[in-house]
Amino acid sequence: MKSLLICCVLCIPVQLVAAELEWIGLSDDGKGFVQTDSGRKFIPWGFNYDHEGDGRLLEDYWHDEWPVVESA
Repeated sequence: MKSLLICCVLCIPVQLVAAELEWIGLSDDGKGFVQTDSGRKFIPWGFNYDHEGDGRLLEDYWHDEWPVVESA
């Protein structure tokens, strides 16, 4: 019972913060992203979308083809 109470107490603040997040949309000039309600610029970071010339994502081949990754 004590564990359930602790879990509930910790989950409520998380839900309140999540409810305040803004949607992300494309900027008017189409060159970036903005928070749709405030219009503030949104800069995504921490995403790895690296790919080679034929479109293979880095995650799909880096483990088996490390020399290819190093040579890029």
